[in-house]
Amino acid sequence: MALGRGRADGVCQARECNAQAVWTITWSNPKIPWADSKTWLSCNEHREFLSDYMKYRGFPFEINPLDPTDQPDAYSTSDQ
Repeated sequence: MALGRGRADGVCQARECNAQAVWTITWSNPKIPWADSKTWLSCNEHREFLSDYMKYRGFPFEINPLDPTDQPDAYSTSDQ
């Protein structure tokens, strides 16, 4: 039993948001060179907030439209 929704549910991953995701934000922490990049999903409303979060921390990131043909298991399974 999952404790919360994840990327497979296709909803924004901003805290307490229930909106349908329309963007992918792929990012990594350069201070952890062996870590894989992670992907968060975002709705239109939280895209800028999550982008600012990455900029503030100096994390490299890329924002792309969510491809509706992508399979949910294509997203990272690491924690939010």
